[in-house]
Amino acid sequence: MEILIAAAEAISEINPLIPYYHVVSNEELPHIRHLHPYKNASQFLKDIDYLGKNFGPIELSDLLDFIKKGKKLKKRSLFITFDDGYSECYSIVAPILYKKGIPAAFFVCSDLIDNKSMSYKNKASLIVERLLKKNEKNLITLSYLRDCSSNDYIKMILNVGYKERNVLDEIAEHLGINWEYYLKAKQPYLTSLQINEMENMGFYFGAHSLDHANFSELNIEEQIYQAKSSIDLIKQRFNIDYSLFAFPFSDKNIPLEFFRRMRNYIDISFGTAGTQLDKINWNLERINFERSLRPADEIYLKKLLKKKANLIQGKGNIQRPR
Repeated sequence: MEILIAAAEAISEINPLIPYYHVVSNEELPHIRHLHPYKNASQFLKDIDYLGKNFGPIELSDLLDFIKKGKKLKKRSLFITFDDGYSECYSIVAPILYKKGIPAAFFVCSDLIDNKSMSYKNKASLIVERLLKKNEKNLITLSYLRDCSSNDYIKMILNVGYKERNVLDEIAEHLGINWEYYLKAKQPYLTSLQINEMENMGFYFGAHSLDHANFSELNIEEQIYQAKSSIDLIKQRFNIDYSLFAFPFSDKNIPLEFFRRMRNYIDISFGTAGTQLDKINWNLERINFERSLRPADEIYLKKLLKKKANLIQGKGNIQRPR
């Protein structure tokens, strides 16, 4: 594998390498399991062992110097990130990274901290979990689901958009699902105390919107409100003097106007476009290291080859609407 990677690096380069994950767990987490795959602790540890051995972990200050001062990064620089602010970031991820001496940034939705509310996507996963376990049939009492098969309304639930998220509360009421009880009993998100402790361990925190809004459904004013408000809340609550923001879901089609108006408000933002490069130099694209469940070396090799293919096809740079 290393020979193949070395050959691929000779024709392509990813620097800095910015992997992103959401959660690591040995358990089946009902609020996540129907949304996307995630690695267990053993798989994640193997990733970290590979990345720590073959790449040079950098601090946020190095990334800031690279963006703001044009300072050159060392070859094979690595900056790991986690989205959504799940509690396993404290109980599983942070201890592994701290022991290995690898810095990381965690992006949290300000409204979800301390388990005060729940993301609509996590609600959808919990509803599907109930349906599959209980074989619920009473959803046909809802007028818009009367002509749906079980598979159809499960697909519909998982595809409910941010602007229509209130329908999930209506479905939950029919099924007897209590969000507040689940939040209190399971504590799926990070608490303020856990974030403070992780800060003391040397980890970084940034905003991930207020409530995991889907920016593709928002107009420009709503996008800016979500970004600014969440950044302010995170910085004030945790006494942070830098401004990091990771787009929920994706930064695809975020207009140039957003970046123009947020230019002096965000130090670094992070997208999910893999190996593509953005003309906005302070918006860095990341690579998903959990979705395929493949080991880190296989993902890295695949992305090296993908980057070269994109460049050949003229798809190496992100084109943003004005």
